[in-house]
Amino acid sequence: MEADMNTLDEWRAGIRVPDAESMMAAGRTLAALLPENRVLLLSGDLGSGKTTFVKGLAGAWGITDGVASPSYNICLIHQGDRQLVHVDAYRMKHARAMDGLLIDEFLKDPWCVAVEWPEMGICDWMEAVAWRISLWIEEDGAHWLRLTGCPDLDA
Repeated sequence: MEADMNTLDEWRAGIRVPDAESMMAAGRTLAALLPENRVLLLSGDLGSGKTTFVKGLAGAWGITDGVASPSYNICLIHQGDRQLVHVDAYRMKHARAMDGLLIDEFLKDPWCVAVEWPEMGICDWMEAVAWRISLWIEEDGAHWLRLTGCPDLDA
């Protein structure tokens, strides 16, 4: 458990991610630390690595079907060792649109809901189990991510 805490402390401080493979590796690392039945809220500009990060999560959970951005579908479901529901909320106009997806109705334990663009609105039930991750790109092109909220540790 001590190693996990040190790793989460690193995540809270911020992690530099030099390339796409490293971003997927970060996703695999967090997949091992993330408790079951959690929501990941991924905030960041276009190109900051949100979908690449989710590909890493999926790989860690044995998901072999292609993980792509759910931009046009809004929500994609993948099944492996953990059910992964990948949501792109960018085109949602308000939180009621997320409620309308009825995600909670078809979740199968163990699950993870990864939401890109959560600023556009999330369901009320997601807040209590949400880990928040911010992704950004610095002027020199370096990608970064940081765990900014985690109810399992923030209590």
